[in-house]
Amino acid sequence: MKRLIAVGLFLFIPYQTWCAAPPLHKCAEGGFTSQPGSLCSFTPNVAVGNLVVCVTVIQGTTTITGDQDGGTAQTWTHYTTLNGTSNETIISWTVVAGSGFGSCGPTWADSHTGDSGCGEYTNMAAIGTVADCHSAGSSGNSTALTSGSCTPTAANDLIVAGGISMANSLTYTAGGSYTIEGQEAHTSQGNSYGWEDVNATDCTAQTATITASGSAPWSMLMAAFKTSSPTVCAGGGACKMLKMERLSE
Repeated sequence: MKRLIAVGLFLFIPYQTWCAAPPLHKCAEGGFTSQPGSLCSFTPNVAVGNLVVCVTVIQGTTTITGDQDGGTAQTWTHYTTLNGTSNETIISWTVVAGSGFGSCGPTWADSHTGDSGCGEYTNMAAIGTVADCHSAGSSGNSTALTSGSCTPTAANDLIVAGGISMANSLTYTAGGSYTIEGQEAHTSQGNSYGWEDVNATDCTAQTATITASGSAPWSMLMAAFKTSSPTVCAGGGACKMLKMERLSE
């Protein structure tokens, strides 16, 4: 009598999960002086439906009065944090609604010196649902910049954070799994700045950190944004994952 033996076959089927970082394109206006606003120009134009996040830092503090939209009207949201009257960090974001969007940046009530860097992100949620949470911001006087925290409601959020230090010639090292997307170490302007991003891997409280090469008064802020598939990288942290199925006979 012949015995039938069941054979288990494991089939690995790769599939792509979508993550937002790194940005599709970046722009920067490093080292503006005595301006009532910043203007960062993208090449090529930002695609309709993509998220634009800008980190702007200024010496002193101000009131945001509007935005420069680069050829197409947008709805912008701003988050800010202060270090007394020393400096201010601003995160501005929008989802591009019309073609021809080539430049952007906030405007403010008076003239200030500072820097600005922006990123264009794809695979993001629609404008009505993309914003997840943001920190209240943090400030101090040291080499260790921290953003404060917020707790997202979706896994695999895009986290964008940035900060300013009131000293020349400082460089920055990203915290944890973050990637520095832009930084400027001025020799005479009086400030340095950096911004970073990461794809989160779970729904725990998120905090961004940056280490500066020297101690100075600083402010830092972070914001979390939902991707178009907000549960995809939960628990694993990989943006490309393997799906395993068992076929038996």
